[in-house]
Amino acid sequence: MPEPQLDLKTKTTTSTHVTIAASLMLAVSVTAMFFSLGMMTAGALLAEQGGIEDSAELLEPYKQNVVHLHCRDCSFEPVLAVNPLDENIQYLISSYDNDLLQTSDGWKTIHYNDLDNLLSAYRDAGNTKAAFDKDGKLIIASLFSYITDDINMARCGYYSDSQMGNNPPQLTMNVLSDYTPPGHETSWLCDYPKIAIDNNPQSPYFQNMYIPANLVHFADGNVGIGWWIINSSGKMLNGNYFDQMGAPESVIVGPEGEIYAASFNSFGKIEAWISLDGGKSFVEHDIVQQPAGFFCRFARVASQRTDWWMIQAGPELAVNSAGVLYAVWASPKSIIYNDPSYEGQMCYGKDFDIFVSFSQDKGKTWSNPVKVNDDDSGGDQLFPSIAIDDDNTIYVAFIDHRDKQDESLDDVYMSFSKDGGLNFSMNIKVNDLSAPNSGYRTFGDY
Repeated sequence: MPEPQLDLKTKTTTSTHVTIAASLMLAVSVTAMFFSLGMMTAGALLAEQGGIEDSAELLEPYKQNVVHLHCRDCSFEPVLAVNPLDENIQYLISSYDNDLLQTSDGWKTIHYNDLDNLLSAYRDAGNTKAAFDKDGKLIIASLFSYITDDINMARCGYYSDSQMGNNPPQLTMNVLSDYTPPGHETSWLCDYPKIAIDNNPQSPYFQNMYIPANLVHFADGNVGIGWWIINSSGKMLNGNYFDQMGAPESVIVGPEGEIYAASFNSFGKIEAWISLDGGKSFVEHDIVQQPAGFFCRFARVASQRTDWWMIQAGPELAVNSAGVLYAVWASPKSIIYNDPSYEGQMCYGKDFDIFVSFSQDKGKTWSNPVKVNDDDSGGDQLFPSIAIDDDNTIYVAFIDHRDKQDESLDDVYMSFSKDGGLNFSMNIKVNDLSAPNSGYRTFGDY
């Protein structure tokens, strides 16, 4: 299941709107329905911590804003994008069947599109991420293939809308990875792209677009982590290969043009990669060092089941208006290897919790991690997402299995911090119907 997507936009100085794409598949006869808690006013969520004791009471006044998006498979790796210039313009993009849903009135009305129908001579291949440029135009980083490619081929590119709020989007393809090594005509030539755009006019790298990806095949024979840097005119400034960097799980731009990326490598380290020169070079600093080898990307679907599902643990990044950098991730209390009752993989993490840490010196040093989930039930918390609003309130949302551990049913919880991440509120359950988890990659990788 994808992490709940948090997107924040302050409309006035007193009213912040929070949109949570909770990505819950509700099992109905033919069509999975997408559960989205949309446009919750922060009047409740910004209540003084401890002022309301019951999370149901905290959320109840806003349940009329729950919107069911009647789309076929948009719970698979969905990405929610809220336009920073007009919060009523929002998009939800799914990697399965290439659904693109959009609204111009905060989901009161919904327009359904297929990405393949918006592209000529190309097929979208998923792994989409979305951002907006300074003019509010939608930019989508994604995998794609040419119509003439083998159906199993995947390359990296990005799609640019011609103007803000087009309905449907008028997308132009921009190809990033076009090299096909001999013998790889049926291979993925790129995977897992991310996107960040520098929209700060005071930044020395204003309007630069950054798209990292892993498993990139370069024409010089290198294969690995790649970074593309594109300027405001669409010219590619760089297509770097970084052989030391872990696959970025998140990439953002700081207020002074800093580029921050984060990865969770297979040795257990949670890393921040920082560039202060517009992406020409990166320096790595540890967010947290776990025991060597303390890493497993699988969890049990339920305590009474023997199968597995692929999870996303982060780290995800956010930065506030003062330049304080935050990271959120999930980490298990233990990793179980070679369990004879467990099918399919050699390991699974047990009792994942959500943690937040922050850096006040551009990622060089990090605070001690703070646990966000307030349970000690033994249930897993996974797929964390983080966002910060204009008054620097920090919001964290995550998939939660505390309530129905014997069943393959998951929920979505959120929490917030008003003191810079030192303490987090009572956890708030935002869904009323739990999501069935059939294991494997039912919900995707992110």
